[in-house]
Amino acid sequence: MSTKTHVGALKPFSACCCMISSCFLEWPNCIGCEGEGEMLCIEGSWKALKTMDANADGNEDSRCCACLEAGVYCIKPKTCIQLQQQYFCMDVRCSLPCNKQEVPCLCTWLPCCVLFADWKFKFGCCKQIHELIDGIEENGEASGVDVVVNVNGAPSDVEMAR
Repeated sequence: MSTKTHVGALKPFSACCCMISSCFLEWPNCIGCEGEGEMLCIEGSWKALKTMDANADGNEDSRCCACLEAGVYCIKPKTCIQLQQQYFCMDVRCSLPCNKQEVPCLCTWLPCCVLFADWKFKFGCCKQIHELIDGIEENGEASGVDVVVNVNGAPSDVEMAR
């Protein structure tokens, strides 16, 4: 989905292991509804009342709003359940098994008070998920990971020939 929010930026108000309900206040993406997901061998995506960039490349008709777009497909199963839906200011996600990058394991005790995060007891009220779970950034990039790439190859002054 084009407006899909990274899980680290969400503030959960209700969560029970593999399901998270959060506030979604990103303007103007909070206008309308959209969702995508997989259930065993069925995959689907949809959007309704979503704004579009009328000046974007590939939008020759200057469309400004998607009243309804949807698709349902049969696929080779990759997971039991992986769903993400956004209804105006609410983001609802579900995954079985849990997926740290999309739907990490969380449990709330009271509304907006997380008691359990990523298989550890962690308490936090009105916090974003990236503040509760190590290795998740607010913007979607990996954190705490240093990547070192060693490249051993031909010198730069040698040309390849076929």
